[in-house]
Amino acid sequence: MKISEDHDVEPSDKNWTNIDESCALCEMKKMTKWYYEDEDIIISDTLSGHPFVVQKHHNKTSEEGLIQHAHTVVEELFGSHTFNTRMNMFPNHFHTHIVLDEGNTEHLTKE
Repeated sequence: MKISEDHDVEPSDKNWTNIDESCALCEMKKMTKWYYEDEDIIISDTLSGHPFVVQKHHNKTSEEGLIQHAHTVVEELFGSHTFNTRMNMFPNHFHTHIVLDEGNTEHLTKE
């Protein structure tokens, strides 16, 4: 797994599938810090400054293998965490918010 040294990757336009033109998460633009991107997921900060995982396939659900992959990457980036999947604003595009264990907030400083 390749993770950027400075944890701020440049987005690619590759591997987005089942795109919904009305969905803000489909082919999302870089407006915050991006920690990781591969062919399946993006890990970045939300506009409010908290990390989340976005799958690169427009669908309400995600496969267990993709969720496990996301856990592995998030563990390497941030350490101990849980996922909070509460798709309020974007109910048709699977994404999950990263909740870091208590005291693990070092990365949450705005640049």
